[in-house]
Amino acid sequence: MITNELDNVICVGVFIILNQVFSILSESILKQYSYYPIIMVD
Repeated sequence: MITNELDNVICVGVFIILNQVFSILSESILKQYSYYPIIMVD
């Protein structure tokens, strides 16, 4: 039971960290693309 709970805590922690990293990456990518004109993306 103890190891099972520990696994759950680790999974939740990794999930939260991945969510934060993904949000930071998507924000920086959006900032990078916003510098270029929209015509170049088309």
